[in-house]
Amino acid sequence: MTARQPVRWMPDERSRQILAAFAASKESTPSVLRRALELLAQADGIVDHRGKVKTSGRQT
Repeated sequence: MTARQPVRWMPDERSRQILAAFAASKESTPSVLRRALELLAQADGIVDHRGKVKTSGRQT
């Protein structure tokens, strides 16, 4: 079995802001997690830049 390579994560600007806010203000964990999930959802294209869920077509 071979050793796994460590993840080399380079935070983007939004991630950097989230981490800095947590470190500076001792922001509560639920708030940080909520913002992190929003960031991931944006990166995956699930929500738009305003945090609204994208729909694939017209809803009736």
